[in-house]
Amino acid sequence: MFRSIFLAVFLLLPVGLLAQDPPAVPNEEAPLKVGISPFDPFIFLDETENPTGFSIELWETLAREMGVKFEYVQSRGVAEKLEQLRVGQSDLAIGGITVTRERELEFDFSHPCFETGLDVLIPAQGSLSIVSALGAFFTPAKLGIILGFLLLIIVAGHLMWIAERGKDAFNDRYFPGVFEGMYWAIVTASTVGYGDKAPLKWSGRILAGLVIIVSLPMFCLFTAELASTLSVQALRTDIRGPGDLLGRRVAVLEGTTSAEFMGKLDANLMTFVRISDAYNALIAGQVEAVVYDAPNLQYFAKNAGSGKVTVVGNQFMSQNFALCVPQGSPLREKINLQ
Repeated sequence: MFRSIFLAVFLLLPVGLLAQDPPAVPNEEAPLKVGISPFDPFIFLDETENPTGFSIELWETLAREMGVKFEYVQSRGVAEKLEQLRVGQSDLAIGGITVTRERELEFDFSHPCFETGLDVLIPAQGSLSIVSALGAFFTPAKLGIILGFLLLIIVAGHLMWIAERGKDAFNDRYFPGVFEGMYWAIVTASTVGYGDKAPLKWSGRILAGLVIIVSLPMFCLFTAELASTLSVQALRTDIRGPGDLLGRRVAVLEGTTSAEFMGKLDANLMTFVRISDAYNALIAGQVEAVVYDAPNLQYFAKNAGSGKVTVVGNQFMSQNFALCVPQGSPLREKINLQ
């Protein structure tokens, strides 16, 4: 009986294996769809011209050796390029695709064609953005101090006007009398005291003494916070590597190894789809640094961003670029044999 069962399993096993779906094989008569996205200097995209760059030249050389026809499928970035490969809109993807453990679980890669790493791009040394400085000052932790100081000025201005109206120092009308009271509170709190506005009644003088006692330490705290923020912001132009990016506004690209790496740090990340948008945000002062693949950052710093930005520190998180195909695709072996 056991011999019969074993014989049946042995005979049916090849049938079961043959019934399994084989890996998808691209139709050799149809042109291969090659996914590309902007990645200077590996891929340059221009709507009026054919794509150019190192990765384009490499693939076209491979395609001639393999004797295959192809057409390019454009996308905005690595994440979208891999998604097109995932859903079958392309047969392979080229240009700045890093080999990672997570991607190996989903795709197959050719032999590495370029070894590089990540780097940090910052504004040119010595530049201090007003937008960046104000953004660093108006944080939730410091807004309480600012609102408290403003509330003190408003309340003190109203109380002083109520106490002193009817005298020549302050206008009897609510407007501009209250504004005059607020003006007096500001110059009094800042200890400058021009003397053009001063209380004449004893009630006003007592109120003035209370305002000075309460407002002086608050105003000192306010000015100290402002001075320290500006000082720290000026020092932040001296970023030397990823360790200096903790707590700062950093631009990364969606679905890239730079986004994965920076996500593990305590940084305020802004995610973009196009690297050009990240560069524009850096130049406008909306972010303090861009973390991305070193070749792309270096190319931008020496060309379009010359004089505006600079690459700092040594490369980190070593990585390899390779051509990417769906798992089980015969293209991998064909590419590797060239």
